[in-house]
Amino acid sequence: MFQALWGSGGYGVKEMQRALKVSPDGLVGLQTVKAINSNRRAGDILFNALENYYRRLGTSSRYNRFVKGWLNRLNDLPTGVQYAGFGLPLFLVAMGLYFRGKKSKK
Repeated sequence: MFQALWGSGGYGVKEMQRALKVSPDGLVGLQTVKAINSNRRAGDILFNALENYYRRLGTSSRYNRFVKGWLNRLNDLPTGVQYAGFGLPLFLVAMGLYFRGKKSKK
């Protein structure tokens, strides 16, 4: 989720939320964190969703020059992490609340 947020903003997060079957609002909140923590395959699901999103963007002439870098960064993420632990969900919720606050100020 952090990679999606950092690399592609709310659009990447929405893509991953759709893959988790969560309402795609682009904010990493309690529902998204619950979906991640309740699915043992969440890491694979999120990775595949983001990879497919980047590849789909890469078919556009506007973005095709960036795809290799996006995929390299995605593949550099640690693998085999089964559980995010306590800190990551809190971070994700905090980031969701931060971005929600930014949207409401506009």
